[in-house]
Amino acid sequence: MADLNKTSFIFLRHGEPLGGKKFRGSTDDPLTQTGWQQMQSAVHDLSYDEIISSPLKRCSEFSTQLQNQSDTPYFINKDLQEMHLGVWEGLSSMQVEKLDKNALYAFWKNPIKNTPPGGESFLNFEKRILAVWDKLQTDYVSKEQSRTILVVSHAGVMMVLLKMLLKIPMENILTIKLNFASKVRIEIFDKDYQLKPQIYIDHGYTF
Repeated sequence: MADLNKTSFIFLRHGEPLGGKKFRGSTDDPLTQTGWQQMQSAVHDLSYDEIISSPLKRCSEFSTQLQNQSDTPYFINKDLQEMHLGVWEGLSSMQVEKLDKNALYAFWKNPIKNTPPGGESFLNFEKRILAVWDKLQTDYVSKEQSRTILVVSHAGVMMVLLKMLLKIPMENILTIKLNFASKVRIEIFDKDYQLKPQIYIDHGYTF
């Protein structure tokens, strides 16, 4: 497989955002200084041909800086933003537990069947992300050349893709753990080769 042209999609989760640990979803917090450093460390040895980013500040501000430094083609895709969490947006787990612990526990147990009040359902979120994934493959996968696309996004986006590619049961999606500035590399070969995607996970945690 080493001599076959392939398209590599490197999905990079944003670094630490301002505001601490909370249900952030589509809340548009920028990165902390630590978050900037985490992302700079994550990409310092990467090479890529294009950058695609979520529109949320914790992704797009860093992506814009990368583009300015490298003059790499750069695009925003609004459908890459994180799942909207409704009335839980901006609240800590403790605050949500006080608000409605039964709803919180149900969401943790099975996010497919239990949507945060006023939030985006997981099935709709999954549909949105998989549509982006299909479009990425249509636009970039080719036998004619190898390319690497850096996609700056969110843990939820990466979890949906890993669930689909690794056939993880839907109710187990929250068992996937991806730290700030973690990376998932997915290598795709032209369908004529009949090769499965190759997946590399840098989860960002130390043990």
